[in-house]
Amino acid sequence: MNVPFFLNESLAMSVVLIASILNLLNKERFSLHYRMAALGFSMVLSMAFYSASFLGFIPISNLILGCIAFSDWITAALYVSFIFELTGSKRSILYYPVLIIPFPLTLLSVLLPRPAGVLIMAGICVFLLIILTISRMVDWIHSATDERARRDGQWFLMIYCVFISGILISLLNDLVGIFWILAILYLITYTAVNHLNIFKQLTDPENQLIIDNVFDIIIIMDKRGKITRLNRRGYQLTRHSPLSINGKGVESLIRSSELNGAVRVDWLKKYGSISSKAGTVRPSSLDGFIRTGTGEEIPVDMRIISLVNLEKQITGYIASATDMRMTHQLMKEISDREYATRELALSESKFSRMFIFNPTGILIINLDSQKITDANPAIEEILECESSSLIGKTLTEIGLEMKDISFDVFLEKIVMEGTISEFGASIVLGPNRVRKCHLSAVSFDMKGSGHILLSVVDVTHHENMSEALAKKQKVETIGLLAGGIAHDFNNILAVILGHIGLAKMRTVDLHARAPIEKAEEACLRAREMTGQLLVFSRGGKPIIGVCDTREVIVESAMLSVNDTAIACLFNIEADVWPLKADRIQIGQVI
Repeated sequence: MNVPFFLNESLAMSVVLIASILNLLNKERFSLHYRMAALGFSMVLSMAFYSASFLGFIPISNLILGCIAFSDWITAALYVSFIFELTGSKRSILYYPVLIIPFPLTLLSVLLPRPAGVLIMAGICVFLLIILTISRMVDWIHSATDERARRDGQWFLMIYCVFISGILISLLNDLVGIFWILAILYLITYTAVNHLNIFKQLTDPENQLIIDNVFDIIIIMDKRGKITRLNRRGYQLTRHSPLSINGKGVESLIRSSELNGAVRVDWLKKYGSISSKAGTVRPSSLDGFIRTGTGEEIPVDMRIISLVNLEKQITGYIASATDMRMTHQLMKEISDREYATRELALSESKFSRMFIFNPTGILIINLDSQKITDANPAIEEILECESSSLIGKTLTEIGLEMKDISFDVFLEKIVMEGTISEFGASIVLGPNRVRKCHLSAVSFDMKGSGHILLSVVDVTHHENMSEALAKKQKVETIGLLAGGIAHDFNNILAVILGHIGLAKMRTVDLHARAPIEKAEEACLRAREMTGQLLVFSRGGKPIIGVCDTREVIVESAMLSVNDTAIACLFNIEADVWPLKADRIQIGQVI
């Protein structure tokens, strides 16, 4: 392995690679820096392919030759892109095809006879690149807006010519020389772009200082409406670089309804004001938009002044554009405040009407003092007092007691969450006089302090009705259950009575029949009671009839003490009136 060659080419590649990486680390990066970095990486890749093949690290084959050729053509395409960006040249029709031509050229490089065919094609390419570089540099110098920019372009052109000559001479020598010339050229270009500030165009220092300290965007144009420079404020707001915007028509920066490339000069003459003997005429105001490098459009108020020489010939134009975003925002805020004021007045009116005519009782409570500050008329009916008498009292003083939540927890929750959904409470109006209520609360600010809007709904009647309905449903349920039991019990009694009847028929002894008859009477009595249960299950309507009072009393009392050690003595007048009642129910009462 050729050690000196390896060290030389490694060092050359390292110089280009380090410069490319440092170029990307520049704090103020433009598209020029990215294109330069891509060119540097592509150059390192091409150097690596050449070195590996020259030193024998990779065998020469059509695939390797194709890779080498492709890296060379990609480097050439990136170089074209870099030169166009460096000189701020306008993209021609052939610019974009050049960026995709490496693919067919790579295939052609592999198919052409070597080395003659490849050398001829490479020579043609190098010649075209040299012509392109010199022509773009010359155009750059011609379009310079001041002496400093012109000298920068001339200096850059001389450097490129010297190194192009060195490369052509080195083609007759060896590969290491070419590598070092390319590395040094790239390093000098990096230094010029990133550290020498050659692209910062300068005019007269005093004029430059004045223009750059103007708060508005200042656009300086030539007589054809081509932008020659912006002030510092313009570059900052638009995010354009001098190379990306200088030399372009003003329509590329300003969007106006009447402005386009075809009528650019006429548009500037129409709206550009010219000083006269009578004095400077204030230029008319134009509304438009400034296009930024990020695609955003800034609304501006523009004024255009025509620059004339001693012969009254227009030599250029100066346009000042005031950023209207803050003004528009201020106008919007003023409009929003006026709208909010009207809405607030309307809202207060609506709130006042809703507060007064709302059928639900409402209390306004100060969050700090926890005292009532206002109450609507509907609360008077609930609390049975004048609403004016409630002002200055606390909720405890008006007899309000909350269920399932303490007053401290209520305050903490309303402060933390801002609202509390419906919960139960009661209001004690006096002995045995309690109103059941449902409360809901929401916090709000009024006159600079926190308040609570407490909604009070009287649900006493509703809850009483609910309790009565629940009792009725419970009675109906018991009635249905009792009816079912009575029906089944009747069936059992029917079987018992049937067997008792058979027993009576078969028993002749009177002493033996007495218990059977008592059992029969008890069964008949039980059947009457089950009949009452059936009546209760159908709604509890009694069966009214005329009953012998003495008989009902005696019969019911004796049945109650039957089979017990208790004896009944009766003292009933003989002429007691009969009863008009349900015999079974009155018997149950006895």
